[in-house]
Amino acid sequence: YNNLLEHDKDQDRTYDELFPFLSWSHLLGKLGLSVDYSSRTRRPNYWQMRDATEYHSRYIYEAGNPKLRNTVNHVLSFKANYKCLSAGTEYLHAAHKILDWGEPYNDQGAILLRYRNLSRPVQSLSLYAIANPTLGCWSPNYTTGFTRQYLSLNLPDDRETNRYRTK
Repeated sequence: YNNLLEHDKDQDRTYDELFPFLSWSHLLGKLGLSVDYSSRTRRPNYWQMRDATEYHSRYIYEAGNPKLRNTVNHVLSFKANYKCLSAGTEYLHAAHKILDWGEPYNDQGAILLRYRNLSRPVQSLSLYAIANPTLGCWSPNYTTGFTRQYLSLNLPDDRETNRYRTK
C-alpha cells in the first residue's frame, strides 16, 4: 500500500533475495560424506503482521507487528554414513528471528504479547548419531542428538524502568 502522508521504508514489501543451495558429496569406500549449505527465508504470516490488539483475558493481550522482517536462515551441515551408522552436525545462523515478546501493557499487571524481530542473530549447533542395524527381520533405529543455542540478551527490567511495578 502507499501512505501518501508519510513514507515508512520498514513497510515496503519488495523481496529480491537469493536462496542458494550448495551440496558436495563423496564416497570413500563404504564411507559416505556430504557437506551442504543453504540459505532459506521464513516470511511472517499475515496474522503476525496484523495491527489490531486482541483481548484474551484481563491479564493477557495480543497484537501483531506490521513492521516484521523476514527471518533469513543460513544452514551449514556435514553428514557421514558408514554401513548402518550415520552422524552429522548442523550450524544455523538465523538473522531477524521472529518470536513472541511479552511486555507490560497497563498498570493492572496485564501483559501484551507482540511479535518482533530479534536484533541479534540466533545461532545453534546440532549434533546427532544414528544406528540402524538389521537383526534378522528386525531393523531397530537408535538415535541420539544434541542442540546448543547461542543467544544472549541483556534486557532492562520493565518493572524498574517504568511505572509498571509488581507488588
